[in-house]
Amino acid sequence: PLFALLRLPASHEVWPRVVGVLALVLAHYYTQAARHEVVAFFRWTISARLMVFVVFGLFVVFGLSPFPLALLGTVDLASALWTAWALRPSPVN
Repeated sequence: PLFALLRLPASHEVWPRVVGVLALVLAHYYTQAARHEVVAFFRWTISARLMVFVVFGLFVVFGLSPFPLALLGTVDLASALWTAWALRPSPVN
């Protein structure tokens, strides 16, 4: 179903499953970082998610992927900006 949403051809290879496992591992990292309030981890994700936005956009521009992948990159852009906003320094009173 995800491939269809992104207009990608179905695959019967192992690689999509490998990527799924990697996504689960990343989800575990995010969960543990949140549970233990590792704020630095979330700061690190901002630049990484901005990079995802740029790279996914380039994949579409160069015809390596259909347009819906750029939309997925836009979600990463929005979440990176939201995280940056949430972690901005508090004003000094």
